[in-house]
Amino acid sequence: MQHARVIVLDDHALMCKTIERFCRYLKFSCTTFTEWSDDVLHALEDCIFILDLKLSDMDGIDVLHRIAETKYRPTIVFCSGMDEQ
Repeated sequence: MQHARVIVLDDHALMCKTIERFCRYLKFSCTTFTEWSDDVLHALEDCIFILDLKLSDMDGIDVLHRIAETKYRPTIVFCSGMDEQ
C-alpha cells in the first residue's frame, strides 16, 4: 500500500510542525513550507496539500489561482487560524 504524501503551506512554523508530527504518526510523508515559492509548486504532484487561507505574503486563493495555471491537481485541504474580521 502506498502511503500518502502531504505538503503543508502555512506561515506559522508551529502549525507546520504540529501537522507534520500528526502526518508522520499516520505514516504519511510530510513536507512543510512557511512561504510560497516555486519549490512548493513543484512538490504538488500527487499529494494532499494543506493550505493556510491567510499567509503573510499572499492568501490561499492566490495560491489556488497559481496552481490552476499548472498541470498539478493536488487534493486540497484548507486550514486557517484567522479570527473573525
